[in-house]
Amino acid sequence: MRSAGALWLHEGPAVAAELLGVLPDYLYDDLCGREALRVLAAMGSHARPVLDRMDRFVASRHRAGMNIGDFDAEMRADEMLHAAAVATRQKIAE
Repeated sequence: MRSAGALWLHEGPAVAAELLGVLPDYLYDDLCGREALRVLAAMGSHARPVLDRMDRFVASRHRAGMNIGDFDAEMRADEMLHAAAVATRQKIAE
């Protein structure tokens, strides 16, 4: 997961299918979710096959599980991840 951004930068659309097979699994991850979203946003229209999963994530009533130890901080972190997912979804759909 950590090398996904570098892989996209160096290989581009040739690795889109491989990345799309892995990145959506990290959407709910409190540690890697924002990085996965960043790479998906960079992929732009090449990430369109995951729009259905993005839609489910954005519309979900169950948010990502955060393990920060403070309820308010966890809520803020979850809200930031949700906002990043909405922005990423919009970027992919452009």
